[in-house]
Amino acid sequence: MFIWKSCEENKQLRQEIKQVKNESAELTAKLDQINQKNDSLMLDIVDYENQIVDLEGKLKKAKNRKEIIVDRIKYVEVTNDTIKDLMLLNQINDTIIRNLEIIGTVKDSIIMNQQLVIQNDTVAIDALKSKIEEYRSIIMQQNKEVISERRKKTF
Repeated sequence: MFIWKSCEENKQLRQEIKQVKNESAELTAKLDQINQKNDSLMLDIVDYENQIVDLEGKLKKAKNRKEIIVDRIKYVEVTNDTIKDLMLLNQINDTIIRNLEIIGTVKDSIIMNQQLVIQNDTVAIDALKSKIEEYRSIIMQQNKEVISERRKKTF
């Protein structure tokens, strides 16, 4: 009867080990999904950073054009050309403002994506830590059972 009980316990331990392996596989799959999302978010961040660089280049060009126009206007008497230059200056200022707004929006998107990456990493780490602790307790319990079975066998 003692041998049968030991075999039954071995079957139970095998089932628990199989369950732990399945849970580990599920956690690994979830972790892979989170890593894929994080990679996607990081690619979005790189795209946004490229957009910022492009917009900053356009902004610099617009500022240079603005300075050229302002220099032309400084010492010119008021004529139709002056009015045209002022209207052009106004358009360039509007372009600068729009580009700055776009840059602000893109930077906000980058910040949001980085926060999502951090949150995903935190969730994954917390889930892994809890599972590790759960597995440790299961292993400790199984070790205690093995030790008690060895003691029983010794007696």
